Amino acid sequence: MTMIAPHTEPPDPAVIPDCPSWCRLPAGHMYSSLTDDFLGVARDHDSNPDCLLAMVLQTEIFQDGTLRLEQPRVEILAPEIDVEVLTSEQARARAIAEAERGRSLAIELREAATLLDSLTTGSATR
Repeated sequence: MTMIAPHTEPPDPAVIPDCPSWCRLPAGHMYSSLTDDFLGVARDHDSNPDCLLAMVLQTEIFQDGTLRLEQPRVEILAPEIDVEVLTSEQARARAIAEAERGRSLAIELREAATLLDSLTTGSATR
């Protein structure tokens, strides 16, 4: 007989807590994963869900009937490490694209760092 720990289900969708004001996901977005110990559920609050370069994320966990927020963090998406064979024309085009990506990443990292500072220096995260 398998025993299921009480309160491992997410709260009723009608009573899912509001997201932090900086979260750019749709209001009331659902829990999307189980916790590492499979005893609770989690969802991430994301400052930049449409652009995968740099963002502030904060994980919310519902477990044993209580909600808790982990510390917010900055995450970046590193480019894939694949060997590519390019022509000189492709290499020039790629250089321009990578320069633009680097510029965008720098901008997004600065914005994410500023947001993270505001969240972790005495400001409430909810």
